[in-house]
Amino acid sequence: MVLTGSLSLIAGLADVRYYFHLQLAPHISRDHQYWRLITNQFAFTNSSELFLSQLLFYNVAVGIERTFGSLKYTSFLLASALVSTLLNFITLLLLHRLGVNYIPSGPSPILFSILYQYHRIVPSAYTFRIFGVPVTNKIFTYLTALPIIISHTPGSILAAFNGLSTGALYRSGLTDLKSFRVSPWVVSTISSLVGSSRPPHMSARAIPGERAPFASELVVTRRRTTETVQEEASGAAAVATGDTGATGGSVMREWVDELTGRRDSGRVPTAGEIAELTAVFPHASREEIVDALQRSQTVDQAASVLLTRSS
Repeated sequence: MVLTGSLSLIAGLADVRYYFHLQLAPHISRDHQYWRLITNQFAFTNSSELFLSQLLFYNVAVGIERTFGSLKYTSFLLASALVSTLLNFITLLLLHRLGVNYIPSGPSPILFSILYQYHRIVPSAYTFRIFGVPVTNKIFTYLTALPIIISHTPGSILAAFNGLSTGALYRSGLTDLKSFRVSPWVVSTISSLVGSSRPPHMSARAIPGERAPFASELVVTRRRTTETVQEEASGAAAVATGDTGATGGSVMREWVDELTGRRDSGRVPTAGEIAELTAVFPHASREEIVDALQRSQTVDQAASVLLTRSS
């Protein structure tokens, strides 16, 4: 993806785009410029094809690479390049008398070989209807590739057909392309040149700001007593009667605790329970969350207490 974009820009700036297209006569038959078979898939000659190909590479090729793995994906790209180059040359020889003498530059065969893998491997996410015809979400990817197919007819159609044929040959049992693997040092060398980065860590917090890690904080509570067990049992019975009963029981239990001085008695909340309630109630203080957990038998009961306090 990066290599194709860079070479396309360099070819345009240096005005050497005419070295990349593949033409049987006179370049191959008369001038014997067989190196065009290799350079043909290096770069695109116009910005529109480059833009569409980058969109397809980003939306399709990245998923195929994650499915195959780096080693298999690199081997697949190399095999697709070799097979599609051979098919381009053979089809030009066969169709030359019918007026097909030109294949535009660009890695279109490799791109359509990847699209074939995308069609066979990646399932559709949803289906909808257009004028009664059922289509899937993949239709948008295929419509993006359509301008590349019709950009330089009939050569662009031939390149797309050769790419799809290459992808079909790779997945079929007619050839042994699936078992082909490049040397691991090739992949490691390319990775060292291109570089790799891990995806950024996505925090589960809904609001910005940092909070001290829960593992570094000490929760000081008292032991469970008989009164606490009876209190928690009564709270569980209140929850079973309904949401309204749970809320009313929590309020009444809190009021009784304030009068009797049993406010600090309760169970020992775990760090996971504290973290769960902190994510749901980001504006509540840690002391309020710990107190609600000490008064409740479950996290749901503690959430009811916090909701009652905030209302």
